[in-house]
Amino acid sequence: MTVRSPITHFCRNFRLADLVTIMNGFCGSFSLFSSAQFLLTNDECHLWNAHLFPLAGLLFDFFDGKVARWRKSSSMLGQELDSLADLVRTPLFRFYLSTDT
Repeated sequence: MTVRSPITHFCRNFRLADLVTIMNGFCGSFSLFSSAQFLLTNDECHLWNAHLFPLAGLLFDFFDGKVARWRKSSSMLGQELDSLADLVRTPLFRFYLSTDT
């Protein structure tokens, strides 16, 4: 009986839609970092980035469902990643932007 390593098992279940979902999470994270950087420096460039990254994340959120339906594949990992990315992008983004006044 052979034992599979968890890393190989994880990579095998990783789908293209999961990659798009991870990009959504990155956009949410970069929005938070840009908001924090704006609070430290008062540079409006960071404020604009903090506003634009969630919009890009919204596009990735839209396309991850499209890609999953197009590829006719879904996974529990993708569902959990989608929930986590939405949590990072939406409410935390609003909290950080509300602190700049």
